[in-house]
Amino acid sequence: MAEMAALRQEAPLNAAKVVYSPGFSVVQKAIERVRIVPFLKALAQGQAVDGVDFAQFRTVWANKDDSKWIEEQFRAAPVATNLHEWIPSNKLPDVIARAGTYAEKLKWIDLQE
Repeated sequence: MAEMAALRQEAPLNAAKVVYSPGFSVVQKAIERVRIVPFLKALAQGQAVDGVDFAQFRTVWANKDDSKWIEEQFRAAPVATNLHEWIPSNKLPDVIARAGTYAEKLKWIDLQE
């Protein structure tokens, strides 16, 4: 009886299940290898990181569990200033896509960091 109660406490019935997209593991490995800010800067320059380009990043980003993990990596990244997340992290792909020139994209990534 006590064992059943302990099991119920460890695994609540209303716990949300995390479901990553099929392409998430490749993106995750690329981010973990180079870290999130250099990863984003490479994408902004039009480069792929470990085969992950901006199109694949956007596809993975569309999954809420994938994007949540990426946002957490960004929030946890060491920052050079006390400013952090001036633009919400859920706008990361928009910053990369809309910033304009490569130099502008890097500045926006740095500002967002």
